[in-house]
Amino acid sequence: LLFVLALNPLSHLLQRMKGYAVGEPGHRDCNISHLFFVDDLKLYATTMSDMKAMLNLVTTFSNDIGMKFGESKCCYVVVKRGKAMKNADALLVNGLKLSPIGPHDSYRYLGLDECVEYNDVLNKERVSTEYFRRVRKVWSSELSSYNKCVAHNAFAVPVITPTFGILTWTKEDLHLLDVKSKKLLCLHGSFHINGDVDRLYLPREHGGRGLKSIITAYQSRIVALNQHLTQAAANNVYIAKVLQHEIVGIARIASEILRMLDLTTVSTTTPKSLGTAVTSACISSRKDNFASKTMHGYLAREMSKKSEVNYAQSVSWQRDKNMTSHFEGFAHAIQEQEISTKFLMNKRMLDAGKPPTIDSKCRLCGKAPEDISHIICGCSKMSARYYIPLRHDAVARYLWNALRRKFCEKRSFDKHERFPIDEEFIDVWEKHEFWWNIPVKTCTRVKHNRPDVVAWNHQDKVCLIIEVSCPLDVNIVEKEKEKDNIYGPLIRNMQLMYPGYKFSFIPVIVGATGYVTKKESRLQRRRTTTPREEIANSGRDGNCENC
Repeated sequence: LLFVLALNPLSHLLQRMKGYAVGEPGHRDCNISHLFFVDDLKLYATTMSDMKAMLNLVTTFSNDIGMKFGESKCCYVVVKRGKAMKNADALLVNGLKLSPIGPHDSYRYLGLDECVEYNDVLNKERVSTEYFRRVRKVWSSELSSYNKCVAHNAFAVPVITPTFGILTWTKEDLHLLDVKSKKLLCLHGSFHINGDVDRLYLPREHGGRGLKSIITAYQSRIVALNQHLTQAAANNVYIAKVLQHEIVGIARIASEILRMLDLTTVSTTTPKSLGTAVTSACISSRKDNFASKTMHGYLAREMSKKSEVNYAQSVSWQRDKNMTSHFEGFAHAIQEQEISTKFLMNKRMLDAGKPPTIDSKCRLCGKAPEDISHIICGCSKMSARYYIPLRHDAVARYLWNALRRKFCEKRSFDKHERFPIDEEFIDVWEKHEFWWNIPVKTCTRVKHNRPDVVAWNHQDKVCLIIEVSCPLDVNIVEKEKEKDNIYGPLIRNMQLMYPGYKFSFIPVIVGATGYVTKKESRLQRRRTTTPREEIANSGRDGNCENC
């Protein structure tokens, strides 16, 4: 700041000098003598004598305040009729020596190479190279998936965005940047090769990965830039000239973007809010595209139809900051049915017009078609080996341990304790009992009498009965109703046997990929467990191990 204040008088002195007149032919009424950005200075003059006068002023001022020039970075160019002229002689003023720039040379100002105009080819190649270098650095790191996405948006994308509106990026250029970005994610195992692109750029609260799309960033930036030029042109004659020059450039593209996104009648006025509106419209369009896809959007579409599903909680596992990017990409591929099963391989052959050469039956049970739904929930051969120990028991064990820690606050626990480990187990502490997979004996015979977890509080005469199930996500609502019905007789018999106790039955239904219902919030209201996303994570993690 002190450096800028020290050079501010120089800018005022240069404004009084005769610079270069800009504007339309015959109406060149705006004089521009220099551009200043911290320690980078550009001078403009109509004649060489005027340029030497300005250089004399700059060198005299610099000598007075003890500032020196980096002559290796200083140069000059002579432009006639829009073309750079070839000059062989150096320009020497007050000991400052400026080297000439030829017609095919360029200089760098504010990070971009230019001469009479910006060198688009060279600048886009340089910016793209740096962008991909940062993308590789982020996605090859040991960061978690969440932090990789944050770093991608904050470290890699800002390399590209400042050039929007300056360099002539085409739709094809932007599309190729996005495509290569996805290829790099696939290369580092963070995105399935056939994963859904729209979902990749959706925010995490909508079930996506939260990455910034280059195309969306371009559209938002161009619209906001045009709005800024439009508003500032009324008070600044120079910006008015820029806006006039950009009628066929930024202004035209911004108008097309607003028309394409149906935002021509939007009431917002500030550049930032208009850019945000464009981003929101792009996200809404991607969300609709994702949900409308037959295979990728099937699960999200079906779950959105069920009012009993807690969608916000069902996608909250993506906020886990310890999850690897490989795991998250694999979990999304399961939800999008993109895991390479026999059924999917046969379908791809049929879609390509080729006769199927693979038997689509499950390689383990040999009964049903081997699709992703069958693998994660429907194979009889995998039930005892994978579904129950890795998914069902993981959720039930988490709840059992959480109940013990909640009810027995004064009791010390080993943080590495992994009870229960037996098929049937009872833990007793003072006036609390915790049953694991214990059959409840009643006066009359009850078919379903073995809930997963039973917690007794003999002091307050309260009994909490929990039954866990991890079905296919589209069946969680039906499974919850089923559990309420089949355990009704057990609850009634227990009420007759223990008339002084208050009994509560809570079915904990967690979908194979983490979807949960709103009724599961009863656990939160009773404050018996830690947050629900941990329960969903236990079931989802076991499901990914199955695949």
